Amino acid sequence: MTNKNFPDSMLRDLPGIATDHSVWQAQWIWSSEFRLKEPNYIAFRKEFILSELPGNPVVRLAANENCCLYINGEVVEYGPAISDSIFKRYLIIPVKEYLVEGKNTVAVLAFHGLPQQIPFHDDVKGLLFQLEDEGKILLVSDPSWKVRRNTAYLPHDIYFDTVYYQEHVDYRNFPCNWFMPGFDDSKWLDAVPVLAGKRLHGYPVRPNRFYPWVNLTPQEVTPPERTEIFPVSATPYEVIEKAEPAWSDIAVRNSLDELLALDKCSAVNADNLCKNSGADCKITNSDLYEDDETFDGLHDATIIFDFGKLVNARLNISLDAPAGTMVEITYSETLENNKLISYRCSYTAYADGFVTADGRTDFKNYYWRHFRYIRLTFRNLKDTAVLHKVSAECVNYKFPEEMKWHFDNALLNKSLEATLNTVKLCVYDRTMDNPSRERKSYGGDADTMVNIIDTVYGETALVKKFLIQFDESQYRTGMYRCGYCSPNDGESLFDHNLVYLIRLYDHIMRFNDLELLKKVMPGVYRAMELTESFINENGVVGDVPYGIWFDWADVGRNTENFLINAMAMKSFEAVSELEKLLNGETPAAKQWKKTAEHIRKYLHDNFFDAKRRAFTDYVDEKGIEKAPVSEHANSLALLWDIADTEQSDQIIAHYEENHKDFSPCSPAWEFLQPALVKCGGTDLLLAHLERRYVPLFNMGRTTFPETWALYGEKTPGHWRVRNTRSLTQGTGLPLPYTMAAYIAGITPLEAGFAKVKIAPDAGSLKNFTLTIPCPGGTIGMDYERVQDKAVYKVNCTEEKSGVFVLASSVEPQAFFNGKSVDFECTNNSCGGKKLWQFEWKAKEFEVEVITGK
Repeated sequence: MTNKNFPDSMLRDLPGIATDHSVWQAQWIWSSEFRLKEPNYIAFRKEFILSELPGNPVVRLAANENCCLYINGEVVEYGPAISDSIFKRYLIIPVKEYLVEGKNTVAVLAFHGLPQQIPFHDDVKGLLFQLEDEGKILLVSDPSWKVRRNTAYLPHDIYFDTVYYQEHVDYRNFPCNWFMPGFDDSKWLDAVPVLAGKRLHGYPVRPNRFYPWVNLTPQEVTPPERTEIFPVSATPYEVIEKAEPAWSDIAVRNSLDELLALDKCSAVNADNLCKNSGADCKITNSDLYEDDETFDGLHDATIIFDFGKLVNARLNISLDAPAGTMVEITYSETLENNKLISYRCSYTAYADGFVTADGRTDFKNYYWRHFRYIRLTFRNLKDTAVLHKVSAECVNYKFPEEMKWHFDNALLNKSLEATLNTVKLCVYDRTMDNPSRERKSYGGDADTMVNIIDTVYGETALVKKFLIQFDESQYRTGMYRCGYCSPNDGESLFDHNLVYLIRLYDHIMRFNDLELLKKVMPGVYRAMELTESFINENGVVGDVPYGIWFDWADVGRNTENFLINAMAMKSFEAVSELEKLLNGETPAAKQWKKTAEHIRKYLHDNFFDAKRRAFTDYVDEKGIEKAPVSEHANSLALLWDIADTEQSDQIIAHYEENHKDFSPCSPAWEFLQPALVKCGGTDLLLAHLERRYVPLFNMGRTTFPETWALYGEKTPGHWRVRNTRSLTQGTGLPLPYTMAAYIAGITPLEAGFAKVKIAPDAGSLKNFTLTIPCPGGTIGMDYERVQDKAVYKVNCTEEKSGVFVLASSVEPQAFFNGKSVDFECTNNSCGGKKLWQFEWKAKEFEVEVITGK
């Protein structure tokens, strides 16, 4: 369904919220204790009086970079989402349920100092807070706020992933109740305005630095939902300390530890922590005064918790332990020989830790983590510790109701379920490459999820945010950033640039969002001007002075490369159609269309090797005989009609005979599956799923990984170790789109599904049901094959019109709502068959096709 009023739709539409920047009365504030060149956690507090409860109070909140908001001791929200300082996002949060009449306490923990992969800078910092009610200002951030650097968070430079750091917290250094009402902050410092007493213009700051107030923008999506879950099992062990515990090597040590059965340690009633019964687990380590005759090392209690599924979550731990007890936390997606391997490489050390103060210690991650299993190891425990609670506060993006589907093939159903599991884990307040190793929103890697989210969930603010933020981050050259955020133009990838344009076209065709198109179209012109600058004397894309990705595959990237030209061709076509939507048949639209047609013909005429019955990755001075042949190039040739009917037949025949002749794609290549269905039918797709997906399912996987093997990949043509790969990767997930657009064959013929093309290809499937969202409602198909008939029942929420297309060597015999159909033969073909179509207009209809036995 269309979800324009869905909770994650644009927050600026919420009633009672002022979004005009001129109404801001708050000041950007910060702390004079801020330390350069290291991560800083800054705590802010403000007490204030409400003589009466406001009717519709909201907080507008921004921090460069992130923050956690508390009101009267309760966590209200985290955020805002990562964004460039020049387009600083802020949250708008309804807070009526947290306020009381009389004295209230607002507290904020703000963080600054993300790793260098993200382009934040030491002098771009601050907190901005404003509480208002129907336009009436109730409280703003200003120098009257109290502030201290939260020294419980220890200095660190070890990455948890490529975006965030490990968290090492010593609760002896800072009171853990600092955000509670009644806390004495009299010795805290007064907040200072950012750049107080200095002029913006003329202030000596390097030109690449933008202050957070340059362009305040409401965050497009509401923050994810937070739900608490408990472990399903707890298994206690003990380990021997073989090195002095240190924060810097938690993940390494714990990956190497030998897990021993409990002997000198105890963890009594660890199962209590799985039941949320309120019962405790009592933990002791080995005797510090053990006799010399039996001493073989300090034994430390450790417990492995299984949460039953992969989650994105903040860990909650509550315990009483002697002050100075060190609790090490390691995370993992899998167990290997009953162990967590938390150290995967130098920049993915999946570990955190904290030191207890006297009395109750409550630990909670500042940033969420991705895991199924966690291990808690208790070091320096000098007496009994009482573990009260271990839980995970899951963070889930608020997707609307998903696409409805069911196929008579169990593998298809299981594969679709795994796809959607993967998508949900690769979404937070942004689309992500993966939730464990890289939480960036890459222009190429995350583009597949754009298509899936549009197909499965309908129109969401998340995709709109993706498209807008890449437009915002475009360089003057016309290149879009490689990822959001990534620091410089030199890391951009040209094929990512082209895929962005293709995905923008797909999104606009699906939802006809002309307001969005108008916003991003100037950037599209710049991107096309850049692409045109690479056209050589043959009228195709030649040398490109940027990186080219293609899922890091074993494909040829020589000059006059098939893949980059196929993507350029599709981009020229897509942008020509976008231009026509906005401005009609302009000279630019005609020229882009003409360029696309020329590139298609050039590829068709020059890159097909008749002897090998396939398109090659490139052509050079040696010809095409020794150029590589890949699934990549040939999938695009099939999918985007570069191959003619005869070539398509030869490619498919060759692929069926020996698919190993084609350099294989990784899971990240999104174009193979729809190409197989388009030109080979569902049987080729099912064979592909059997080869690639079944082995993953046999290993117990419920998500799709970054590579086909956990500890290696073959993308350079030979095996190499790549042990940083994630089990949950947000790219290369084309199955829902393939099911909708190629098996059910439901696609927009005109923008916004004003007209609908239905071109089903069920292949050997006996029945399926599929319903997808579209503007104004849904479009669904029920398919059933009975003896010599194939029956397609189509239902729409509102009346639609369009064409119904079938591929057949001869004119099909069919009936539309019981009446015989006269087909028109088009000039197109697919998989060696002619395409036949008829026009329809209805809300519901049935097409019965006589297939023969």
